[in-house]
Amino acid sequence: MLDVSSERIDAGGSAPDILRSRLSVRDQKSAKGNSIAYDDHAAVSLIKCRGSKVQEEDISILIKLLKPARPDEAAMMRLAERYTASVESQNPCKAAS
Repeated sequence: MLDVSSERIDAGGSAPDILRSRLSVRDQKSAKGNSIAYDDHAAVSLIKCRGSKVQEEDISILIKLLKPARPDEAAMMRLAERYTASVESQNPCKAAS
């Protein structure tokens, strides 16, 4: 069973910090310049909304495997990358007001 959630947060954090604070994951790996952090049962990715036509913020995506069949860090990293790419393709950053 998989649980995926997202939220808009203040700009400037890192995925490792969010994974550590939300799920207390200490032994984690990171990828893509700290925009993805993962271990064998969870991952966090960040979409950074920047530019003159968007509100400066980040979108945090948290993926948790609730009943792991087997630990697999590489699979969690790939899942985070692909899910984030899918969300990014929908242009989720809000226009600046």
